[in-house]
Amino acid sequence: MKIAVAVGVLSAVLITSAEAKSRKHRIRHYTPVAQTVANPFNFQFFGFTGGFAGASMISTAQSYSGRNPTGRSRQWCGEFMAMVARQSGGRVPEGYAKASNWAKLPRTTEHVGAVAVMPHHVGIVTGQCENGGVKIVSGNFGRAKVGEGCISRSRIMAFVQP
Repeated sequence: MKIAVAVGVLSAVLITSAEAKSRKHRIRHYTPVAQTVANPFNFQFFGFTGGFAGASMISTAQSYSGRNPTGRSRQWCGEFMAMVARQSGGRVPEGYAKASNWAKLPRTTEHVGAVAVMPHHVGIVTGQCENGGVKIVSGNFGRAKVGEGCISRSRIMAFVQP
């Protein structure tokens, strides 16, 4: 179903682009579709990018699902994110244990593999939820384990690329 919708939207974008080129002016950019599409390859798809580094971070984070690999008992999402980023070859900000410090990394668009930063939580974007929220995998999910769940977009202060 998602593939059929993606092909239909892609066809519409290509047709629109072809029609625009036949006019005297060109459309230089467009507003991306407000939806996250899983993309294991390093190319742009409907305005969102995803690459092997993001996919690596997701699989590394998910491999710890249901447990706490940090040994900390409280507020360990930043610590977990640093562990995953290092294992995947990503950058880690100074003061990484504090979730909001992740906003110091270079900003990016919302896409699968990006890091979603909230004032008191941080996690890796894995998709879009049916209610319009952002699905993330993170440490300290439910205060006790690595898990995956939906976060309201209004809680997210930045999307960054480690």
